[in-house]
Amino acid sequence: MPEVKAARGGADANSYAIVAEANEYLDLIYGASEAWEGQVEEDKKRLLITASQQIDEMPIKYEPESDTQAMQFPVDTGESDDDGWYAVTEAAIWQALHLLETFDAIKEAENFAVSGVRSESAAGMSKTVTGLNPFKKWSPRALWLLSSYVDFRVKLRMYR
Repeated sequence: MPEVKAARGGADANSYAIVAEANEYLDLIYGASEAWEGQVEEDKKRLLITASQQIDEMPIKYEPESDTQAMQFPVDTGESDDDGWYAVTEAAIWQALHLLETFDAIKEAENFAVSGVRSESAAGMSKTVTGLNPFKKWSPRALWLLSSYVDFRVKLRMYR
C-alpha cells in the first residue's frame, strides 16, 4: 500500500494532503462524501498522490521555499503569510475527487485522441469525439485555488 507523505516542505513528501484531511474536508461537501467514502483507503492514497503529482507538473510562478523539499509547494511568494500551502492542500483534495469522478471518461477521450478516432457506431448507437480539452482533466475548483500560483502563459502538460 502506498504511504502518503504530506509534510510541508518535506524532503520525501509525495502528496499535498493526507487521507484524514481529505476525509474531513469532503465530509462537509454535499455529494462529495458519498463518492469518496465508497473508496478503500489504498485508492484514496493513490488518488491524493496522483493529484499532487499532477499539480507538481504545473508551471508554478514561484520558486520552492527550500532547495531540499521534494515538491513544488510551499513556495516563496515574497509574502510572509502566503506560501501556497493551504491552497495546494485543498486543490489536491479537489483534484483527487475529480480524478475519482472522471477517470474513465478522461482515459476514453485520451484513447480516442491518440488513435485518431473521431466517431464510432455500434448497434444503432454512435459517439463522436470532438477533441480532448486538457482543462477537463482538472477540477475547476483546483485550478481556481491555484490560479495565483500557476503561470497560465505556459501550456499545461497533459498528465499520464
